[in-house]
Amino acid sequence: MSQGVEVAGLYVRDQDEALAFYVDKLGFRVHTDVRNGDYRWLTVQHPEQPSFQLGLFVPAPPVHEQTIDPTPETNTASVGNTDIGSGGATQELAYASPLRPSYPFSSVRAREQGTVLLRVLVDENGAPQKVEIARSSGHARLDASAREAVSHARFRPVLRDGRAVSVWGIVPIAFRLDNV
Repeated sequence: MSQGVEVAGLYVRDQDEALAFYVDKLGFRVHTDVRNGDYRWLTVQHPEQPSFQLGLFVPAPPVHEQTIDPTPETNTASVGNTDIGSGGATQELAYASPLRPSYPFSSVRAREQGTVLLRVLVDENGAPQKVEIARSSGHARLDASAREAVSHARFRPVLRDGRAVSVWGIVPIAFRLDNV
């Protein structure tokens, strides 16, 4: 069982440049260097701290966001027909009732804010069957609150050829301190 932090990640502009700095200048050694398409998992460790790894990561490009108004008449959530995870293309969704995510008090006190991007599988009746975090807000409490709210939401059923179908949709939930 782990008793501390084993990996910490840093965003870097150029992984090769950062690798050269940490290895050549600071005396770290490469622990993991694995490529998966355009993605590279690169970690280094200092010889005197073999249980700790420092991840050198290039941040992903921003995901297109759409701010949503939680009123059922106008509220839709989608990012086009973009596939951002397992399960295929996404579909535009419309809320059947207002979405009211709660802003955790501890997050307000800690001045946490951000946007959670959720990937939701909605069944033929408009009920969420799966809610996955496609992109975190960076704060676990906000992510959990958004996920909880969307898991209890109701969406208008999506029709294809006149029949209600199950679909994946993208739901951004923005937590902003200036809206509290």
